[in-house]
Amino acid sequence: IVIFALINALIFVLGKSFMQGDDLNLIILHNGQTCVALFALIGYFVVFYVLLCSAFYFFDNSKLNQSNIKSNKILYCMFELHPLIGCSCVLLMFWGPYIIFYYPGILHYDGYDQLKMYYGYSTWTTHHPVFSTLLMGRIMDFGKQIASDELGVFLYTFFQSLIFIFTISYGFKYMKEWKIPHKLRIAFLLFYGIVPIFPMYAYTEIK
Repeated sequence: IVIFALINALIFVLGKSFMQGDDLNLIILHNGQTCVALFALIGYFVVFYVLLCSAFYFFDNSKLNQSNIKSNKILYCMFELHPLIGCSCVLLMFWGPYIIFYYPGILHYDGYDQLKMYYGYSTWTTHHPVFSTLLMGRIMDFGKQIASDELGVFLYTFFQSLIFIFTISYGFKYMKEWKIPHKLRIAFLLFYGIVPIFPMYAYTEIK
């Protein structure tokens, strides 16, 4: 815990310096700045140490064990009987609003460049993988034949989201085999479901 807390504290202090000036001046500019950075390092270390100790204490003393999770039919079905399908359904429920409100999907500038390459509006280069460029273009062609460009983008982003959800849920299958505490599995499921970066990237047309 001490080592991990120290590593995280160092990452935060170094990261702040590079975010502000793309260098270490926030730490080594002068003695006063070094003292401030040292106090920040100690502060971050204490925060991470307390958080990690609390997390270990919480999960080590978890009352949600194998014997009493059977009384909760939903959790038992989701984590023990069908972790792949159960967790996938929960994640799809959490990510559903993104899929609805961002229809047909988020077109990243890299994805846009790849589609321009596919349709001949820019020169083909090896900057983008050829396979994913062809895949984006073929799916776009298919969507256009059925209805519109929007459907082409949606087909790519929606199935990419499903694959991402399935991949994350496969991790819960391993958690079951490794007998990870159920409270920790719930925490991970909520983490993947609530933190926006996962559904946003999953629903983005990008290589």
